[in-house]
Amino acid sequence: MTSNDPGEVLPSTPVPGVGTPASSSLTPDATFPAEAAPPGRRRAHLLVSLVGAGLPPATLFLTGLALSGGAEQGPGWGWLLLAVLLGVSVLAQACFAYCSSLGNLVAGLVALVAQVLVLVAPDGVGSLPYGWARQVLPSGALLVLAAWFLGGSWAMRLARRAGRAEARAQAALAQADEDPGSVPEPPPSRRGAHLFTLFLMLAVTWGVLRVLPGQYRLLVEPQAPGSANAVLVAGCFALLLVAAAASAWSSLGARATALTLGVLALPALGGDGVPGHQLLALALPGLSPVVAVALACVLGALGWGLHLARKQGRTHAGVDLDAGWP
Repeated sequence: MTSNDPGEVLPSTPVPGVGTPASSSLTPDATFPAEAAPPGRRRAHLLVSLVGAGLPPATLFLTGLALSGGAEQGPGWGWLLLAVLLGVSVLAQACFAYCSSLGNLVAGLVALVAQVLVLVAPDGVGSLPYGWARQVLPSGALLVLAAWFLGGSWAMRLARRAGRAEARAQAALAQADEDPGSVPEPPPSRRGAHLFTLFLMLAVTWGVLRVLPGQYRLLVEPQAPGSANAVLVAGCFALLLVAAAASAWSSLGARATALTLGVLALPALGGDGVPGHQLLALALPGLSPVVAVALACVLGALGWGLHLARKQGRTHAGVDLDAGWP
C-alpha cells in the first residue's frame, strides 16, 4: 500500500536524458585525469642546462685549437675546426630555441665564472696548463661569449613570448576580417625594430671589438707592460649584454653583424694572397681572423636561435588557439 503523505521524502529516481549525473559534475574538488595535465619541462631544462654548460668550453677549445694548430696542421685544419664550431653552435641554439632559453643562461654563467677564475689567478692566463687556452683567452673572447649568452637568454625568452603574441594578434585579425561590420587594423610594422637592432648590434660589436682586445690582454696578463682600464672592460661587457638582449625585438641585427664579421675575417683567414685580406686589420686591428670567424659563428647561431624561438612561439600559440585554450 502506498503512502500519500505530503511530508514524506521520496527517493529520486534518475530519468535517462534528464538532469546531470553526479559523476560528471564539475566541482571545486574535482580532479582531472593525468593525461590532461601539461607535460613537465624538467627534462627539457636538464637537457639544455647540460648543453649550455658545455657550450663555452667547447667554443673556446675549438677556437684555441684553430689558433694553435693552424700553423702546424695547415689552413685546412683551422677551417675544419671553425666549421665544427659553427655546427655545434647552431645545434645548441636550436635546442635552446625549441626547449628552453635556460641553456643560454647556463652558458653565460659558466663563461662568467670562468672569466672570474682567470682574473683572480696569480699569473692570469699564464697559470693555465693548456696551450690552446693561453692562445685564445687574451683575445677577450670569453668575456664576449659571457655577454652574448646572458643577453641572448633574455632575448630568446622575450622572442618566444613575442611570437605567441603575434599569433594571437593574427588570429584576432582573421576573426575581425570575417565580420562584415568591422574594419581590421593592419599588424604593426617591425621595420623600426629591424633597423634599431641592426644599427645597435653593428655599432656595439664594432666599437667593442676594436677597443677590447688590447685592454683585456693587459687585464689577464699581469706581466704585460702597461695598466688595464678595468672600467672600460666592464663597460664593453655591459654594452654587449644590452645589445644581445635588445635582439629580442629582431634577430636581424645579430645575423647581419655575424655576416659582416665573417665577410671581413674570412679573406684574412685565407692568407695574404686572398683579395681583401687587409679589411679586418683596417676595421678591427688587433683581432685575430680565427677569433673573428669564431665569434661570427657564435653570434650568427644565436641570431638564428632567436628567430627559431619566435617562430616556435607562434606555432605553439596557434596550437593552443586551435584547441580553444587562451
